[in-house]
Amino acid sequence: MTEIICETNGEWTIETEYILRNDTETKKRLVKCKVLDDNNKWINAYDVWMSSLSQELRHGIDFRPDQRDKTDDNMMNTFFGFKADIDGQHKFIDTCDPTKINHILDLALNLCGNNNDQYEYLLDWLAFPLQEGKKTAVALLVKGLPGCGKGMFFNELMGKRIYGNGLFTELSGGKQLFGNFNDETTNKMLVMCDEIVKFSKNQADMLKNCITEDTKIWNRKMRDSIVVQDFTNFVLTCNHFPDGLIEPGDRRYFVLEANATIAQNHEYFTNVMKQIEDDGHIHFYQFLLERDIKVFKLGEAPPQTDIKFRLRAEAIDPVWRYLRSVCEKDELPVRIPNAIFYDRVKDFCDKERIKPKWKDKSGLLKVMREGLPNMVYDKPVCVQKSDGTWTTTRCITFPDRAEYQVLLATHKLWIEDDEYGEAMLDEEMEKLIITKPKPAPARSTGGKEKHKCICDECGLRDFTGIRYRSITTDNVDLCTGCFQKQGDVFKRCQPFIDFTSPAPEHEILQRSMGARTLFLQQQMAAAQAEHDMAAAVVAENERMRAENERKAYFGIKGYDY
Repeated sequence: MTEIICETNGEWTIETEYILRNDTETKKRLVKCKVLDDNNKWINAYDVWMSSLSQELRHGIDFRPDQRDKTDDNMMNTFFGFKADIDGQHKFIDTCDPTKINHILDLALNLCGNNNDQYEYLLDWLAFPLQEGKKTAVALLVKGLPGCGKGMFFNELMGKRIYGNGLFTELSGGKQLFGNFNDETTNKMLVMCDEIVKFSKNQADMLKNCITEDTKIWNRKMRDSIVVQDFTNFVLTCNHFPDGLIEPGDRRYFVLEANATIAQNHEYFTNVMKQIEDDGHIHFYQFLLERDIKVFKLGEAPPQTDIKFRLRAEAIDPVWRYLRSVCEKDELPVRIPNAIFYDRVKDFCDKERIKPKWKDKSGLLKVMREGLPNMVYDKPVCVQKSDGTWTTTRCITFPDRAEYQVLLATHKLWIEDDEYGEAMLDEEMEKLIITKPKPAPARSTGGKEKHKCICDECGLRDFTGIRYRSITTDNVDLCTGCFQKQGDVFKRCQPFIDFTSPAPEHEILQRSMGARTLFLQQQMAAAQAEHDMAAAVVAENERMRAENERKAYFGIKGYDY
């Protein structure tokens, strides 16, 4: 056994490293060590150890939190318990006191967007590793504004206070998961990747294996790699979802979107942190141990949340949306040259204002091969041109329309337009948006309380009356008089929302972001309506153009591709 002083997350700790030795090696080392016996005589340590009634001899070491209650005379289990157990406070608690965790549970509910079904699954997910000592094979992906409590709950509460630094580690960005060495994530039970960055496809696939596989290769510096049991559960947090992480058929991620109303609420998080420090983490740990796990089922996919559904829909390449629209119009070709197909999909993306990931025909065909690998792509076909000559061109061959629809649905590539995350307008938030001035008192009148800000038009500081905050430009405020005048700042930064009385900055931020989201939704809805009207006008011309193009290219009457 060797004790090593090391630094973990800014704290210096003493970690124990166990080295396997046979009986001969043990004797060879211990006989060199001399100790004084009861008669004040020097004897070797090996004789003392052999004569001790408490000697322990193990023929191997292993990290097995799932076997913490089992004893094995031949194997040493290096899982010594959770920090909440080791601290000693937990042994004085027989049952959880609900009054000591009410703020903690409320934070968990807000992290689930106040959705009770998601809240129940989250608590089951948290309780399963603590009760069973096993990995869940499901990763949490939590999106929320800065200051919404993601770090306080998963890092401070679950990581540092319940699991402890020996079983928990925090990674910034998550790229460390794909390095040459993985000591910092081996023999851990909880890994938090804060503000995850965009992963490559290979890295995303590697992360999926880390989430679900029961074993991993432990790559150690200056030592041979070995295969060990993996008990790691992952929590990924972000302010914005990275592209390409969620695939259409995903079964590994439980995606949550935190409630924005609590972001930067100092009083709210002060109460949560005070409860955590006042033995709340011990009672929450006991609460999870006592919980009857009903919703979470090992081996089953997590429930589908609204935000995950939108992410899965957005992950589908626009070529499948184009093919779905072609099938609905009963215009699916039998075969079509690659060049013509590429131009049509590109036109579709331009009209729908979608930016595809592929940039040329080869990229488009690669996407189609990955989505439906059994289709016939890029097949040379001999056709007759309009001048009567024959040529060879590469074509895509499609099956019958009904069969193709089944293929798209089977591979989870058939998604309706209204499933692409276009939310309904919120009537309550709509009332916040102001596009035209409304009657208001002059700047010198109004409320006596002063707004702690500066008018960006006239420069007046700490004015009274109504404060107008732009929802399209950050940190732009107008006083009542300048808002009524509709000057340059008003024209450049409208629309605005109003605050009749001074409000905390977190409330101003919350209302501004909510109103901005609604405004963008209104703009998108208007643009979509305009696009639909234009599409209806040119639909007939497009059909005629396609028919003329078909006849000119192939020159064969009655040949329908």
